Amino acid sequence: LVRKWILFVVAAILGLVALVSASIPLTAFAFLGGALAIAAGFGLQTLLKNLVSGVMLLIERPLRLGDLVEVDGIRGRVTEIGIRASTIRSADGIESMIPNSRFLEGNMTNWTYSSPQARQTISIGVAYGSPLRKVSGILAGVLERHRQVLKNPTPQVYLDEYADNSINFSITYWVEMTEMGDTRRAKSDLLLMIDEAVTEAGIS
Repeated sequence: LVRKWILFVVAAILGLVALVSASIPLTAFAFLGGALAIAAGFGLQTLLKNLVSGVMLLIERPLRLGDLVEVDGIRGRVTEIGIRASTIRSADGIESMIPNSRFLEGNMTNWTYSSPQARQTISIGVAYGSPLRKVSGILAGVLERHRQVLKNPTPQVYLDEYADNSINFSITYWVEMTEMGDTRRAKSDLLLMIDEAVTEAGIS
């Protein structure tokens, strides 16, 4: 972003130098400049807003290259922060150009702003009559065996409620939201491991 702004300023300076070198008085553009300024005030509001927002992103740094963000329902990694817009690449490989003002005016979630760690939750229901402490131990053992589940903060197992058709548990665990860390794969692995463990224990 700094490089692009420097190029923009240098181009403007070179334009002025070219006019002076050609002996073209800048006062000749005064009237035209006033008319263009009025037109720009109405027609370029959105562009100028995004330009100013680009500067604010540079100063405040609410997002950085490589951050996992979600804005306007689009979730992905920041691959470029431009003067007018920034690029987000989703997990599907789709790149979206988001105007810079959206990051400042709308609700943006930065999943890796201060830490790449994030908590995930999975809900599980077991049949009435199941040995609840045994179920809790099985779930804790699955969490302990999975490599992608962080040991600190410690994963937790909760007995949530006695529902109409099942007794519901939930497990919470922390994972690294890095580019190499696939949270959906971790959840899928955990569900498969849970299914195998409770089936072996004869629990429905």
